[in-house]
Amino acid sequence: MHYKVVVFVVKDTSENIVEFIHHTICPVDLVITISPEVTKKNQVAGYKGLSVLTEKYGIMVHEADSYFLTDDKTQGFLKENTFDIGISMGWQRIIPQSVLDCFVYGIFRFIG
Repeated sequence: MHYKVVVFVVKDTSENIVEFIHHTICPVDLVITISPEVTKKNQVAGYKGLSVLTEKYGIMVHEADSYFLTDDKTQGFLKENTFDIGISMGWQRIIPQSVLDCFVYGIFRFIG
């Protein structure tokens, strides 16, 4: 499958940010976040599960099993699909080059 706009988020404010982008700027096709198990291991403050975005807006949510996006499930997902542009907000890890290389226009990181 091809995803034009992908947002990488993990925080409790993420739902609001994705909703704003989706309704005001452009449709969001995919949200990449981390699984609840990963948040416990990494003690992520303010984590919120984002599967509600699928229910509300039909935005697919991929939960990675590694904060570094190196788990087999996420690597397989990245190889099986194509992506145009990524937006990273509140993602507290460096996104590896192997993931960056999957995006035609790159991944842009916003720190807040």
